[in-house]
Order: sequence, then C-alpha cells, then structure tokens
Amino acid sequence: MTKKIWQGGWGILILAGILFSLSNLHQWHQYQQLQRTKLTLRQEVEQLQTRQRQLQEQIQAAQTPDFIRQELRRRLGWGEPGEVIINLPPNNPPTTETKPQKTPWQLWRQRLRW
Repeated sequence: MTKKIWQGGWGILILAGILFSLSNLHQWHQYQQLQRTKLTLRQEVEQLQTRQRQLQEQIQAAQTPDFIRQELRRRLGWGEPGEVIINLPPNNPPTTETKPQKTPWQLWRQRLRW
C-alpha cells in the first residue's frame, strides 16, 4: 500500500503540506512575538506621552509670576516690599546619648567581680 501512495504522488504532496505547515507555524510564532512587542512599545509610548504632558504642565506653571514669587520666598527668603523676614533656626530636638546596655553575663561578672 505504501508503494501505491508514493507512486501516485500523494506522499510528496503530504510531505509538502507538512513542510508548508511547519513553515507557517514558525512565521505565525514570529508574528505573535511581533504583536507582543508592538503592544509593549505602544504602552511605553503612552506612558512617555503622559510624562511629557505632566512635564509641560510643570514648565508652564513654573513660568507664572506667582510660582516665581513663591520660589523666591521659599528658597531665597525674599519678601515683598515692606515685609520683615525673620529666619529661625531649624527646630531640631536635642539628642540624648544612650549608654550601651550590658548583657546579663556582663552584669553577673560585674557582681561577682570576676
């Protein structure tokens, strides 16, 4: 029976079909990888565009006179005409030094004077 399949050309046709299917399977796999890469890149572009919009808004806000006035006050301690600026030292709580605590064995040695 196998001789009849090969003699009739069906074997070559089946082999060609299998090879064609394997070739298409590889191309389909590559296509799927490209689609995943495309999706990832689109998401990255959207994130970058969002970040760009945020930065542009910050730039526009930083160019307003109110923002400049606030930054001059905050960073340089400048005031409006007629204002008196008082700079106070930072409010740092006093530090308390703690002695290292002795272990129970050290306490026993101290009591026994060993």
